[in-house]
This record gives sequence, C-alpha cells and structure tokens, in this order.
Amino acid sequence: QLNDIMENSKWSRIIYRHLDLMKPENGPLYYPETPTEGKMNLFSKIFTLLQNGDIKAYEYLDGRELFTDEYLVNFTEIIERFNIYEDEIPSGEVQGYYLKEVYYFDTATSSLRLLPIAICPIIHRLDNFEGTTRYPLFWIQYSQIEPYLRHMPVMFSSQNNSIRGSLDDFFRTRRYKGEIYKTGNPGNL
Repeated sequence: QLNDIMENSKWSRIIYRHLDLMKPENGPLYYPETPTEGKMNLFSKIFTLLQNGDIKAYEYLDGRELFTDEYLVNFTEIIERFNIYEDEIPSGEVQGYYLKEVYYFDTATSSLRLLPIAICPIIHRLDNFEGTTRYPLFWIQYSQIEPYLRHMPVMFSSQNNSIRGSLDDFFRTRRYKGEIYKTGNPGNL
C-alpha cells in the first residue's frame, strides 16, 4: 500500500515520531500496565502475538527499516538479547514507541490522509552509569498488527469515559502525541 501511495499521490511525506508513553495523550498505548481481566496494552499484545508466531518482527537498524526475510528476528532471539523471561511480559519497561507514518494527499477525495507504516517498541532500562537508556527492540509492520488492533477497545479520554474506540482508530485518527525525530529525505536525517 505504501508503494501505491508513493507512486500515485501528488504529495506525500514520511514522518518518524517518538511516542513517549508517559504523556497522558499516549496513555491508551500503555495502560493497563499489566494484563488484567482480558485487557492488555499494546506491547503485551505484540509480545503475545510474537510468542505465538502470529506476526513477524524485523531487526531494528539505525536509520532504515528493511522488512525482508534477511532481517527477521525470532522470539527466542528477542528474549535472549534483552534478558526477558518468556513468562513475564515487560510491558511496564516499554515506555515509548517509534512510529513510522506517511501523510499523503488523496486526489480521489481531495483530502490529506495518514497511514501508519511501522512501529518499534522501546524498552527503558536503568544503567549503572548513564541512568535510563532506551533500547529499540524491533520493527513490526503496522499492516500485520492492524487486524488485532481493531479488536482492542480503548478509552480515548480520561475526562469523558464515553469516548471510546479501538487502538487502530487511535492511530488512524492521530490521537497520540509524538515528537518528530526524522523525516523521509535523501540524507536520512
């Protein structure tokens, strides 16, 4: 779908954001911190899907994303590399995400559209000398997790509990708050 957008739209722009889960606007991605009563946060869902082999994860490479078999990582590699116990989901340590998205002008509807492309969980770990360090875990194509996010209900507002939707709605309507750290450009800056 991204290739079609890039080839057929009159204007498009790839944006990379850092979503800090400690910001109240991003709360639907973080809570509940531990799975309770059948509800889980985004990372708990991703972890479970990876564990069951329902989705694929790709190596985090600084400055580029390659979604090919050469860069596939398996669940065992992930838990060994980041010292995660298989029966314990470290969702409390995942306090951020990198999100790759494309904004484009849809000529058929004369409107500006947004499409999430990929997401990368970031685990925060305390280091002895440097304080807290961010470790990007892996990239997941948004299209792989989209069907699951459609069935994950979330509350969009802490002020009005009637405003609800799915996690997919949360991303597609851009209800999150994130700082742009990079844009798609020839210099990869």
